[in-house]
Parts: sequence; structure tokens; C-alpha cells
Amino acid sequence: MSSFGEVRQWSPGRIATAGSALDTASAVLTGLQDELDACSTAPSWSGSGATAASADLDGLTRRLRRLVAQAAAVRTGVRQGGQAVHALRRYQDCTESFAAEWGFVIGNDGAVTDDAPAPPAPTTEAEAAAADAAYQQRLRAQAEIINRVEQIMRTAADVDADLTGILLAAHNDQVGDGMGAGLGAADVAGASVGELSIQEPPPRGTAADNAAWWNTYSGSRQAQILAQHPDWVGNLDGIPAQIRSTANQARLPDLSTELATRGDELRARLAADPSRQEARRITEQLAQVMTKQDAIRAIERVMAKGDRQLLLVDASGDRTTAAVAVGNVDTADHVAVSTPGFNSTVAGSFEDSDEKTALLKRRTEGQLGNAQSDDTVAAITWLGYEPPVGQTAVAPSTLDPDNLAGMYPVVGDEVARQGAVALSSFYNGIDASRDSDPHLTALGHSYGSLTTSLALQTGTGVDDVVLYGSPGLGTDDVTDLGVPAGHVFVEEAKGDWIADAGAFGADPSALAGVTMLATDARVLPDGTWGQASNGHSAYQDEGEPGDPDYRRTTATYNQASIVAGMPERAVRGFDLDGLDTVRAGLQVADDAVSWTNQMLGDPGRFLPPVLGSEIADTLSLARGALGLLETGSDLTLDRIDDVIDGVRDVGDGARDVGRGLLNLAERVATGVR
Repeated sequence: MSSFGEVRQWSPGRIATAGSALDTASAVLTGLQDELDACSTAPSWSGSGATAASADLDGLTRRLRRLVAQAAAVRTGVRQGGQAVHALRRYQDCTESFAAEWGFVIGNDGAVTDDAPAPPAPTTEAEAAAADAAYQQRLRAQAEIINRVEQIMRTAADVDADLTGILLAAHNDQVGDGMGAGLGAADVAGASVGELSIQEPPPRGTAADNAAWWNTYSGSRQAQILAQHPDWVGNLDGIPAQIRSTANQARLPDLSTELATRGDELRARLAADPSRQEARRITEQLAQVMTKQDAIRAIERVMAKGDRQLLLVDASGDRTTAAVAVGNVDTADHVAVSTPGFNSTVAGSFEDSDEKTALLKRRTEGQLGNAQSDDTVAAITWLGYEPPVGQTAVAPSTLDPDNLAGMYPVVGDEVARQGAVALSSFYNGIDASRDSDPHLTALGHSYGSLTTSLALQTGTGVDDVVLYGSPGLGTDDVTDLGVPAGHVFVEEAKGDWIADAGAFGADPSALAGVTMLATDARVLPDGTWGQASNGHSAYQDEGEPGDPDYRRTTATYNQASIVAGMPERAVRGFDLDGLDTVRAGLQVADDAVSWTNQMLGDPGRFLPPVLGSEIADTLSLARGALGLLETGSDLTLDRIDDVIDGVRDVGDGARDVGRGLLNLAERVATGVR
């Protein structure tokens, strides 16, 4: 087996030269067929001389057929071997350059050593956090380099073994010659022997393993894999998104046929008058198959919209799982991965999730356009796990505020932990499949936020995370998520009791290191109106512009700001629990006063003059009320332990004033008095 250093010495150019010589020799040999035909014994010639001549000609023809077949085998092996070595050496050079960028050196034995100078010792907590983040990045880079080296050596050993086997077969006269046909048939038979094998993806390989396996092959071999083995690459993390999508779309007809066949088998068994117990079991299996068929049809409808990439489709479990991107994941500057939660299924909710993902992409592109940026965006709906379904929500009026976690539907975190393994690999696969990493944002809703958090805790290249309607993160320390400090964002809508449940750890809005994003109604920094999110399932935009039910929410605006890599444009929010109610109420009221002032500064733009005095009077009263409320909040906060009820009253009062102003402002903005 060759070493990493020996593979460095492999020369694609020399192999190509040998291949050209073999091409010429093969052409000469196969061109001798006309001479052989011309040497055939004349029909009128008979006797011992004719018999001897015919025998000699037959022997010559057999030897020539074997020689042609052997030359074809070696020629084909050398040609494909040259392409393989060219791709392998190119990827080896790329890997060594990548290693050098991170300060690592790859030895002739393939060992990866750290050659970077030691960083200066941190002197502040912020420097220590930055140093730790940089260290974790280097660890991930080193692991990827090691994976690349392993796959380079794996492919090199395979190419070496294949070529050795072909040469030995030719040397030992073990190449079939086409069973007595002409020289052309012998050439075809020999060429088939010279085909290099294709290894399957590394068993239980990481995303980096899979990417390295794919990149060690030439373009023609990759095309061969895609055509002959779409099942190898369709769901394989680390493979380019467009390759995965092409493979998975090619698999859809077969999946549909398999499910239809299975459904027919179950119906036939059900028609055979089974026992009651057996009939119940068959009926359940048939219902499962029919739901999977519905899921495949839902995926087909989503893909028919266009500008989609099918990154995952798997019907082997109890339910079908899938992942679809809007946009091109291979080239996008910003990639978002959204993970839904409770009651999400491909058959039942995937199309709606895809629509919301498309709206998030559009909103992000709008943000980038406002910033005069031509960056591109891809957004993915990832439902690569089977979240709990059929959970019955507890009515908010029945909640015990001192025992929210106990009131939460009885669901464990096992499914989330299983899904996190797949999701983590998916995140890493996006980075591994590309020459340059995109700005990668993870978004998780409800139970999907727990899955997202658990995935991030295993180590990923995610840059930002937005968690909304979250029942907990499975940790009370946001540094466990492994994203840069200040890049963990949480949204919590009014009336979202699930976000207050703390079923899987502390309420995320109360964790240190979390940045809260607004979800209330307000004028947004881009001058548009953001609608409020209320309850657990109304965070995202819905509908299309012009539709009567079209909604553009503050929450989606903020998500788009993060996905665009512009967190400074996001509107900060508050934890809506406890004492932060006061601050939230005062902030809402202050925003309303600010916007109303803008309207009064340009009354002709916003409202008829007759309304100006009315709003001015209202504003004056509101300012007075706010002054009293602010004084009350200061006094209350000074005696927080004694007058907790006063705090909530002050906060509620502030929010009431703010909402009143916002309602008035919205009426004016829409021309309704």
C-alpha cells in the first residue's frame, strides 16, 4: 500500500502519456481484422496444405484476439487510472493547502501535526472566550483534514489494487477475448475487464468522510456514481446539494412504486379474511403505507414549484422524512436550516413549512437588498426526524404558573436526541460539501428548537441560531451550543405558554448569553409594519402580498436579519415573563410615541389635518401616563420583594398605553379613523 508521501509522487501526466501510446497500439491491433479476413483460406483450396494453413491462421487469430483484449484492458485501466490519479492528486493538493491555512502539516505517513505558533495568553474574559472559539474551530479543521487524508489513502489503495489486478490479468493471459468473435468484440471484452471499481461511501462515515470520498473521484466517475447509484448519494451528508437533489428526484418514482406494491400486498392480505387481531395489524400497516404515499406526493408538489433542491427523502422509518431547500445551497452566501417541531409531518405540514421557508428567504433577500448587497440566500426545511405528533395542548386558562413544566404534555427528549445526530451531520455536510463555508444559520421552532440545540452541542459550523417558541434547550448554558458569543437569539410570542414551560431546561429567554428578539407589533427599521405574533404557531410570515390573509410579522423580520448576517438590524425584545413585563411595556409605549411624533412631523404624509389635533392630544396624555408609569416602575423595582403585584400592574399599564398608541397609529396609517 502506498504512503501519503508516495501518492504525492504519482504523476497523472506520465499515466496520460502511457494511455495515449496504448490507444495507438490498440487501434493498430484492432485494425488487423481486415488482414485476417484477407488471409482466409480460398474455398477451392483443399488438402493437407490447406488444413495446415487454416490451423495456423486460427492459432494466429486466437493469439491476436487475446492480445487485443489484453491491450484493451490495460488501455482502459490506464485511462481511468489516469483520471483517478489526476482527481486524487488535485484533492491531495487542495487538502494540503487547507491544512496550511489552519497551521497544520501533513507528513509523508499521513500524520497531521500542529505547526501553528501558540496564541498569546488571553487577559480578559472576552479574549478567553474568543480563544476558546478559535481553538474549537481548529479542532474541527484538524478533524476534517484527518478525514480527508483517510479517504485519499482509501481511494489511492483502491486505484493501486485495481491497476495491479488489471496488469496481472493481462500478464497471466486471464483476460477474456469475446468467445471467438472478431477483434472488435475482443477489444470490447477486454475493455470491460479494465474498468476500475467504484467504492461505496465509507461505512458510517462522517460528513467530512463522505465529502472526501466524493472529491477523490473524477467528474466522469462522479457522473457514473450518480447515474448508477443514486441511492448512495441522495441522502449522504457532505455531497453537493445539486447532486443530492438530482439523485433523490431520480429515486422518487421507485419509492412510489415500492409503496404502491406494498400497499397492494397488504390489501390482498386483508381481503384473505385474516383474524381480527391480524386484520387490525394489517390495517395499521396499510394506513402507514398510505401516509407515506401522501408524503411522497407532498414532496413532488413542493418540488414542482421550482427553485428547489431535494436534499433528503427517506421512507424506511415509521414516517417519511425529508429536507427541501429553496435556492441553491451549493452557491448561496447565506444558508438557513429550519427545523419544525411538534405535530410536523411530511404528509401533513411540509408544504406549509416550505411556504414559510420560501417567505423567510424572500424576506432575507429584501433585507440584503436594502443594504445594497448582492449576496444570495438558500433556506432549507429540514424534517429529517419524526417529531412527536398528536400532543394535546393544555388550555392556558388551566395552567399552574408555578408548575408549567409539570403541565407540559408528556413527551421525552429521546426523539430530539436521535434527530440531533442527523441534524448535526446535515449542518456539517453543508460546510463539507462546499469549497467555502456559507454564513450558516440554524432555526428551530418548538420541539425543533430542542433538536436544534442538541445538534449544536455536538459541534457544528453554525454561525447563528434563532430559537422560537422553545420549551427548553437541553442545557442551561448557551455556550454549550458552540456558536460565537452573542449569536444565540430567542423569540417568545405573547401567549406562547409552551415557551414558558421549561420542559427541557430553563426558559431560554431567562438564560445568560441569549439575545431576545421582538415579536410584537411595531414599525420596523425598514419602514414596514411588523405584525405581532400571538401564541405558539404564528411567528412566521404567511400568505402572499395581496392575499387577504397575508401577514408580515416582526418575528420573521428579525429572523431574516439574522439569516442575512445583519443582527444589528434586528429589533431587540424582552422576556415577557415576570419583571421584564415592565420593560417590555415601556419599550412598546416609547416606540409608539416615537412613531406618532414622526407622523405629526409630516401630517400631510400620514393623515388628514383634521386628525392632527386629536393625535396631539392623545400623545400629550400618553406622555403624561408614561411619566407616571415610569415613576411607578422605578418605585416598584426599588421594593421588588414587597410589591411584586405592583410590578405586574405597572407593566400591564405600560403595555396598555403602548398598545393603545399602536392601535391608533395603525388606524391612522391605514386611513381608518
